[in-house]
Amino acid sequence: MQSVPYIPMTPRLPAGLFVAILISGCAHMSPTDQGALTGAGLGAATGAIIGDASGNSAEGALLGAAIGTVAGVAVGHKEEVQMERDAAIMAARESELRRREITMSDVVNMSRQGLKDDTILLAAQTRGCQIDMNPNNMIYLKEQGVSEPLIKQLIEYGN
Repeated sequence: MQSVPYIPMTPRLPAGLFVAILISGCAHMSPTDQGALTGAGLGAATGAIIGDASGNSAEGALLGAAIGTVAGVAVGHKEEVQMERDAAIMAARESELRRREITMSDVVNMSRQGLKDDTILLAAQTRGCQIDMNPNNMIYLKEQGVSEPLIKQLIEYGN
């Protein structure tokens, strides 16, 4: 009976598998955590490969993981700060746009001051309009003297 030769497993396969598992598990992590984990995995794999050439794959993996973690945290943190800054800018822009939008009381006031329907509609189109044209609001606008053609145009604009 022939014996099966023993083939020792090198650290490259476990390190590569480890990196693949780490990268696939990052979906719900912060960019800083993702950077740390990815950096540790890639650093460990690289360190093990380099360390294997000098006969110190375990030490190389540990050193690579440490260096990779530090670098990954730095890169991930920078990305996280950028994302937070971008989110704050978008929130400020949305808030500014909301302040500029035409409201139901704006429509009533402009109508009472004698502005033409086309002018009021143009203001709604250029500044945005935050009027929910539900039946109660349509009745309210009509009761306040807003013309039915303008109410119809605002409904069409909202759709």
